[in-house]
Amino acid sequence: MKQTIELEHYNHKVGINFWHMNWQTKYRYNMFAKFEYKNLCEACVRKAASSHNIKLRIINVLPDHLHLIATLPKGMTDEKAMQLLKGCSAYTFFKNHPKARLRYPQGHLWSRGGSAVTVGYNQLSGYCYLFVIRHLRTYFMRFNNLLRFNGSLISAASAGVSPLSC
Repeated sequence: MKQTIELEHYNHKVGINFWHMNWQTKYRYNMFAKFEYKNLCEACVRKAASSHNIKLRIINVLPDHLHLIATLPKGMTDEKAMQLLKGCSAYTFFKNHPKARLRYPQGHLWSRGGSAVTVGYNQLSGYCYLFVIRHLRTYFMRFNNLLRFNGSLISAASAGVSPLSC
């Protein structure tokens, strides 16, 4: 299913803005390693975005951080969008998964920082591939580069596995 992108019409201009945002969990804990928690996190971010009129184009939740490409409503800054998304998603995540409070007793699921950069309309398809889809592949290659072979751990390179075969 191909998603079409419509330009937004305002009083004196026509355009659209795309933001690539990412942030990580506090202390870089792998909170979303389980499929259930990954889906819960994605649902929490989607709920926060829809309640604040932020259109999520792509969201990619990894075990210790997430990437998303979003379109912000007119007049909303990237700082405000990240504040709303991080705050609402953390609140909803802890509400639906109370045992996570054992790891984060203060209620801070996300670290203080993050990044937000604009993506040009013409760069969108290449940018999506480079920073979201390709990042997912290299992330899992980095943590899964050890293979079991006859009871001992060896690296993927010494086993003859090409990194491009993933």
